[in-house]
Amino acid sequence: MKILYSKTFRYILAGIAMLIILFTGTIGYKYYAVSNTAPVAELSTVTMLPPQNIAMGQAVELSMTLKCPWSIRPETVKVTPGKGTQASGKPSITRVKTGWGNTIWRIAATIQPFINGKTEKGSISVELDRPVNNKARSLDAEIPAFDSAPLNAGSSTELALAGKISPRDKKQGAGFLIASTVILLIIIAALIIYLRSRRAVKTAAILMPWQIAIIEICELRKNLKDHRLAPAVCFTRLTDIVRKYLEKRFTIKAESRTTYEFLDDMKRHNSPLQEGHKDFLRSFMQAADLVKFANLPADEDILGNALGKAEELIKSTTPKEPASPGAAGKEG
Repeated sequence: MKILYSKTFRYILAGIAMLIILFTGTIGYKYYAVSNTAPVAELSTVTMLPPQNIAMGQAVELSMTLKCPWSIRPETVKVTPGKGTQASGKPSITRVKTGWGNTIWRIAATIQPFINGKTEKGSISVELDRPVNNKARSLDAEIPAFDSAPLNAGSSTELALAGKISPRDKKQGAGFLIASTVILLIIIAALIIYLRSRRAVKTAAILMPWQIAIIEICELRKNLKDHRLAPAVCFTRLTDIVRKYLEKRFTIKAESRTTYEFLDDMKRHNSPLQEGHKDFLRSFMQAADLVKFANLPADEDILGNALGKAEELIKSTTPKEPASPGAAGKEG
């Protein structure tokens, strides 16, 4: 116990304490100096995976790095896809390496092309959690444009238009109670239809295919606006409406044909559709196939635009009503 009270031991303890204080002060000063003087590096060039041979609907992983002082870190990431692409999933921020005075971060995001051919450039914006030089700091990186290869639908009859195939419930083994309930509902529905058929028959008989299609599109737009139907389901129903209208209006096979067969048939010289209508149908049907078969998320803005184009197609192909004799006499 005497050694604990010796001068030598006290000198050793004092030396250790001084070293601890000196080390702590050095670390604190270095941290303070780095935090206030070290610059924030710009975002590195965006790398894409795969870098080329990207197919329509394929997920493209974007990656870039950022070097920040210890006291500053990236907080939020905003992806602005270029025309012809859309963001998929949530961007991520990952710490890669911590060095003396700085940390390297990895910023990652995913996009998907939904058109054929050349896409346009997009951007990625990273907001820092602290201002730099008393100013808010936002770093931007450019998402390169790239070529998107077409979806190879081939001539298979199994790849029909997405809207022609409805998702099926895979749950099986319905019991007697479910079967009885279904039968009862069918009986009630048949009774209601029978009681209302006399009044409904006249109204249904005078509605033309273009009138029915416009009414169904308006109802579909309202369901989308009220969030009663998901965008993917709306894509499915809109393709049904467009196909049914084309078949009844122009007496062409539309509902029973695959996307590949229908688009190929539109190329003939005597097609009743104009070039503008063909372009819309081509983009719309390919996007619908991607939503159904490539699991591409349905974009609500794209669907809204498709609803407007479909309505425009129907109105522009509606037969012109002949002028009445009275109107012709007034003009003369």
